[in-house]
Amino acid sequence: MRLKDKVAIITGGGSGIGRASAILFAREGAKVAVASRTVSEGESVAAEIKSAGGEAIFIQTDVTKEDQVKSMVDQVAETFGGIDILFNCAGYHFVGEDLEADATPLDIWERTLAVNLTGTFLPCKYAIPYIAKRGGGSIINTSSISGIIGRPRHCAYAAAKGGVIAFTKALAIDYLDANIRANVIIPGRIDTPMLRKFLADATTVREPDCGEPDDVAYCALYLASGESKFTTGAEFPIDRGVAAR
Repeated sequence: MRLKDKVAIITGGGSGIGRASAILFAREGAKVAVASRTVSEGESVAAEIKSAGGEAIFIQTDVTKEDQVKSMVDQVAETFGGIDILFNCAGYHFVGEDLEADATPLDIWERTLAVNLTGTFLPCKYAIPYIAKRGGGSIINTSSISGIIGRPRHCAYAAAKGGVIAFTKALAIDYLDANIRANVIIPGRIDTPMLRKFLADATTVREPDCGEPDDVAYCALYLASGESKFTTGAEFPIDRGVAAR
């Protein structure tokens, strides 16, 4: 098992990429903390892991709320004895409200940055001391293809996801001596509930350039495992080459 006896937090772990990663990490031996705003989804993932013989807990968490994030991280460390892996997978795009810069309401801009950028910063802020106590570990952040190429009507989302990339590189440099790796996954179109809502047509997600949540989860598994011990500050586009075209 590639993550035997490791403790992993996965934010946004109730659906999509987070769900697939939580199940995969558990199958590879990790003790998984599923953090999600949606109780029914988070509880379902934790129950599925436990029914398969794995170890998991669900903690309802809004990643934009500092007190909730700190409480979640502390609870994970207390329950499992420490933290080795943090996979920040929580994110959201306010479809139909995130428009061109002159048309995007300030509250949508602020909410988008709060969920996608602050919601990445806060778990890192509170998990890093615990990861350092274990002698190091792995932080995996989730950006988006929107953070590296131009996309129409993605003003706030692009800014937030581009910020995640820069933030991850800063983490990688700051925590080299603590043996904490920080890398960023950059998904393209992945068949998740958020993408289906964005497209408003479930049939269109089956196009060749649309991947599955497991495509991202397996990249995250590599970054969470000791196989990536010399990899930090790196970007991993999972987009079937879309950004390279």
